[in-house]
Amino acid sequence: MNINQIAKLAGVSKATVSRVLNGKKDVSDKTRNRILDLISEFDYAPNTTARSLSNKSSPYIGVIIPDIQNTFFSEVIRGINTVLEIENYHTILFDTNENSENEHRALRDLYEQILDGLIITPVSEVDEISSALLTRLEKNGTKIIMIDRDIKGFKSDRVFIDNFKGAYDATVALIENNHTKIAAITGPKTSRPGRDRLKGFLNALSNHGIVIEDKYLINGNFKIEGGYQATKELLVSPDPPTAIFSFNNMMTLGCMKYFSEQNYTIGKDIALIGFDDIEFLTWLNIDLSVISRPTTLMGTKAANLLIEKIKSTRKSVNQLVLPVELILRGSELKSK
Repeated sequence: MNINQIAKLAGVSKATVSRVLNGKKDVSDKTRNRILDLISEFDYAPNTTARSLSNKSSPYIGVIIPDIQNTFFSEVIRGINTVLEIENYHTILFDTNENSENEHRALRDLYEQILDGLIITPVSEVDEISSALLTRLEKNGTKIIMIDRDIKGFKSDRVFIDNFKGAYDATVALIENNHTKIAAITGPKTSRPGRDRLKGFLNALSNHGIVIEDKYLINGNFKIEGGYQATKELLVSPDPPTAIFSFNNMMTLGCMKYFSEQNYTIGKDIALIGFDDIEFLTWLNIDLSVISRPTTLMGTKAANLLIEKIKSTRKSVNQLVLPVELILRGSELKSK
């Protein structure tokens, strides 16, 4: 027995069953009692839901992220949970591992849950299946917030950072240190961060009269292994770059893994700037120049937007774009 079958037997919509399970007041006593009788008869409600029916404990919020190993998303989740704990919400977390099929599965699974809201960082912004599944969730009463990335065809509140400016500033910092052979290890163009960072990078080169060469642009897919392989490809080429701009922290770690194997010293043998700070590197006395973004704040902003959306009848779409900061620690210096 699932929520769809309960709704069919009760002669109501799934959204009405969900409202009853969440303790909402906008359902008539007659309908509410019929639904609760069916839930009791077929033993539908899981223990957590059964408890919520009796003591009004908090409902659930879904969170879908693409890479739990990425410390950026760990910090985002920390910010989200800081708000949700205060509001007495529980979190259902899914890690899609940057895989669209995993994302589709998570969205279908969450449709069968009792959710007040969902915060999601989608894998790709051009995913018609995810767009349709999100639309279905929204029609079922789930409030949805996008964080860091979005999906074409689906409008919702969003929390982003200024990816273009971050990439532009990082590239200019390398140019000002006399680099002209600057490579970029890029992310997927189907994600907003990957696309906007590439635009910022290319715009900075163009504005400073530096020829853009395709051989210095390699997609690392936001993964450690992608960063490693891209760095290797760049540095074994006949005309290697003197500087690399890595578009995310995971690929930066891949870069540094290759540097370590080849005994390269950043800021001396090769210049490197990464997008996203990597805190533990400072513990190892590795001075990496970075574009830092307010990761925990992104999570708290997204969660606060979601809570406000749940508690209000607002129909408008809000978009927050948070600033980034260029932190220079010496790794941007000109190589030998």
